Amino acid sequence: MPWRPGDNFGDAVSVLDIDGNGWADLAAAASRENMVEGGNSGEGAVWSLRARATGIVTDAAFAFGPRAVGAPIERASFGGSLS
Repeated sequence: MPWRPGDNFGDAVSVLDIDGNGWADLAAAASRENMVEGGNSGEGAVWSLRARATGIVTDAAFAFGPRAVGAPIERASFGGSLS
C-alpha cells in the first residue's frame, strides 16, 4: 500500500466488522492523501484492512476517497474523523 510521508496515514482509525465475517476489520484514514504542493490539505482517503482468523491482512485491502462517493474534493480531508 503506497503510504507517503505527509499523508497523515492513521490520523483516524476505527475497528469494526466491515464485511460481516465476525472479525474486527480496521479502517484507517489518511486525511492528507493527494495533497497538492502548497495546499492546506489533500482530498483524503480511507483504507480498509480486512481481518481473518489469523489477524489483519492486506491482500483484501482497498482505499476510497471523496471522488468515489461523489463528495467535494477541494481540501476535503476525507476520513479525518471516523466513527
